[in-house]
Amino acid sequence: AATLAATAVAQDFDDPEALGPLPWRVGGPLGFTVDAAAFPDSAGHRLEVYLRLRPSTLHQLAEGRTYTGQLQIDISLKAGRKGKPQQASQEFQITPSDTTGGFGRVLVFPFRVKPGTHRLSIRMQARRHVLPGSGTGRSETVSVDGELVVPPLQAGRAISDIEFVWSAPESSGTRAAFTRDGVRRLPNPGRLYGLFESTLRASFTAVAEEKGEPRPWYWVARAMNSQGQVVAQRETTAAA
Repeated sequence: AATLAATAVAQDFDDPEALGPLPWRVGGPLGFTVDAAAFPDSAGHRLEVYLRLRPSTLHQLAEGRTYTGQLQIDISLKAGRKGKPQQASQEFQITPSDTTGGFGRVLVFPFRVKPGTHRLSIRMQARRHVLPGSGTGRSETVSVDGELVVPPLQAGRAISDIEFVWSAPESSGTRAAFTRDGVRRLPNPGRLYGLFESTLRASFTAVAEEKGEPRPWYWVARAMNSQGQVVAQRETTAAA
């Protein structure tokens, strides 16, 4: 799992330490949740940054009285202290149709990275009306900034972070951005389960650099409570 230290600027986050480890949750009328996972592949590592706009945020933007509905998201990812930052931006209009899903809206931003420490900065900006429902006034910005670590090879194996996911039925309209290795995975940035998804699902990638005859993988997945006691366990063997 990624390790990080984070600070936030948001309407109801006066204490930066309240964020803790991933996922980062930013509150207020423009609240959102951030998660990330790094996956090894033939070109190095692919870091996926997940951003979930919660239903209440979508309703705020779509109802048209306080905000214009125009939303801009800017992401900066920098390797170490001297690395050149990678940038990603997305701007779109929130409409009432975006408020119909129970999950909210999930966005994914991929980056090519190398193992090591990276600084991730996310800023979300929306415009307010001058008066309720009319005119374009000042912009309102919420942001979060912190560090994460992309792990190096361990004993000749490259193992990704764990990506928490929701099930993605055929009718969900899951886009190609959420497809990896031919399988659709709808990210669950808040790592929330219960009302809309009663089954805990997680995804990961592992790559072995072994010489000689390939050996099969033997996996053990354990879920533990807050006291460290195992409450569920699954075991499986997979081909090399």
